[in-house]
Amino acid sequence: MTNPYWQVFCEAKYQSRISNAFILTGNIGDYAKDDSLLINYMYGWLSRTLKMDEIYLYNINAEGRSLCNRRNHIPFDEIIDLMISGERNDAFIFTYPEYTIPSGDNIQESEKKRIIALHTAMNSAGFLRSKKIVFFITESTTGIHPMFTGGNSKMTVYNIPLPFLKRRYDFITEWWEKHQSEKYGITMTGINDTILANLTAGLQLITIEKILLTACAKRYIDSNMVMETKKEIIQKEYGEVIEVYETFGYTLKQFAGKEEIKTYFRQVIINALKENDRSIIPKGVLFMGPPGTGKTYFAKCLAGESGINFIEFKMSKILGKYVGESEKAMEKALSVMRALAPVGIFIDEIDQIMARSQGMNDGGSRVNANLFSMLLAEMSKNENRGRIIWIAATNYPNNVDEALKRSGRFDKKIPFFAPTEKERELVFKFHIEETGLKATSDVDLKKLAQRTEGYTQAEIEGIVVKALEFAKRNKCNVISQEDLVKACIAMLSNQNIKIKDMEDLALIECNDLEFIPYIYRERRRDLLKNSVETQSHIGHNVFN
Repeated sequence: MTNPYWQVFCEAKYQSRISNAFILTGNIGDYAKDDSLLINYMYGWLSRTLKMDEIYLYNINAEGRSLCNRRNHIPFDEIIDLMISGERNDAFIFTYPEYTIPSGDNIQESEKKRIIALHTAMNSAGFLRSKKIVFFITESTTGIHPMFTGGNSKMTVYNIPLPFLKRRYDFITEWWEKHQSEKYGITMTGINDTILANLTAGLQLITIEKILLTACAKRYIDSNMVMETKKEIIQKEYGEVIEVYETFGYTLKQFAGKEEIKTYFRQVIINALKENDRSIIPKGVLFMGPPGTGKTYFAKCLAGESGINFIEFKMSKILGKYVGESEKAMEKALSVMRALAPVGIFIDEIDQIMARSQGMNDGGSRVNANLFSMLLAEMSKNENRGRIIWIAATNYPNNVDEALKRSGRFDKKIPFFAPTEKERELVFKFHIEETGLKATSDVDLKKLAQRTEGYTQAEIEGIVVKALEFAKRNKCNVISQEDLVKACIAMLSNQNIKIKDMEDLALIECNDLEFIPYIYRERRRDLLKNSVETQSHIGHNVFN
């Protein structure tokens, strides 16, 4: 196996004298053994390749020790003296630096002294001119004092990513080579190394190894086993922040109506992904419109037909109790998103998540602003185009922060309205078929569509469910027109001024005429004639 890229990166920076101080963060767990990143890789690399005379490990709990001669209890002050004096080529490794040099507003006096002493030593002429080297090893940089991570710091940060496809494939094939005897006894149903590498996107190598070990123990492996394990791991690791959706079998054919929008997505996302042409794929898509119009379901169908991973990102769940905890969780979430690429990331009710414009008078608001800035930065990265597709839904696009809505983040803002008469026929047909019961010959989809003008997709689904209820209460194994008409009478549509205002907001915010049905274009022109008065009126109706 070739050397990991973080090692190649750090060695190149060090040998060229660009930097001799590094922060290794992110996926450090894949290089762990006995709870230490060092034993597996760093000790041999530093001593043999970089010719370090001595390697010192400092931990706030262990108070430091040398890996070379096992000298114990080296105090912090002695570490500082060794860094700034002598001609020896020494390496200094700080594990859990967030506890040695923490950030935050409640830093104790002893911590302040360590921060100042270490910062002074690492910026001294003696250290900068030497061949000494320093590493901070941490899962997240958010807890480290900004003197070491800010723009003026001389430290070089390398974020070790979760393994990408080739790395996962190489690991799996090499692992099987070492365990050939076990592999021969395993039943592999509909799966091979390539499929396994694709299914394990977003997982660490140590987790992939657990899956392989489980396969050896159970004597079989298939895609269901891998996906179940993956969901359990992501749930355990990220809690309620990330939810993995199973989109296998979902296609845009299952979404009734919106033919123009479906054609657009097939051309600029689905076909572009198949042809590996990422140039026209939007970075983000904002679905706007009243509830029940199919925004979430459309996103699932899009992901299913694209053949990409699909997750829901619940930013409201990411806020933690302690300073730095939320930012750390955000870093981990963004890391797994990159590893899942190509991936669709769905954010529901995005107008209700934090924004940088919220008040800055308390710690919670500062955390919100930090998380929002991290999200903006990730969405803006050009290298993510076609790899991470952000999909968000909102009823009130006017409440979404303008920084999110600009081009380069949510490139396309697409309105969703209640289905047309023809679309309502298709929605009825789809949901009747979904019940598993046959419709009687008298069922007239056109008449049902005419009775339900203004009804959303969700409301029509509710009608069909009610009709199914009537049929089963009458011990019938078919759905009749009478059942459906009774259901239409029973199930009321939520049509009011707020729903109309949501439609108006979607029309005003839409930035591409291609997405606006012809029957709504004149209405949009009327709205834009006096957009200031219109939005003032809408705001009054929505919030009163």
